[in-house]
Amino acid sequence: MVSISSACIRHARRALWLLLSGGALLSGCGRAGTSYVNPLKTAEGDTLRIADPFIYKGADNMYYLTGTGGSNGFDCYKSEDLVTWNFAGELYRPAEGHFGTDAFWAPEVKYYKGGYYLTYSCLDPESGRLLPCLAWSGSPEGP
Repeated sequence: MVSISSACIRHARRALWLLLSGGALLSGCGRAGTSYVNPLKTAEGDTLRIADPFIYKGADNMYYLTGTGGSNGFDCYKSEDLVTWNFAGELYRPAEGHFGTDAFWAPEVKYYKGGYYLTYSCLDPESGRLLPCLAWSGSPEGP
């Protein structure tokens, strides 16, 4: 049996509380003196209307945010400080003839060997299932 100190238990409880309250993600992020408000908003004050948000850092040291937000691809927002977000354009829209026709979900982007790899799911109308997909771009803003 492993003995756990009361200090470890207190630390674990605090970490769990921070995670459940949403405070762990951005605590300490951003420039000194900059604060954030949930839900996230654009520089113009509009609420970001996306689900499954995903933030990635570009090779240009800017932060990019994307997520589920419509039935036909993903939009992109850009920030220097993780607080002030500006619409950067369409990160991805499916090409003509793409098998997926709807329900574009849960995008994630990784930078690897000079390119940005987007993974996402979309609906295959033949099977009725969400299937995984991969797209590539030379720019963090796509397409």
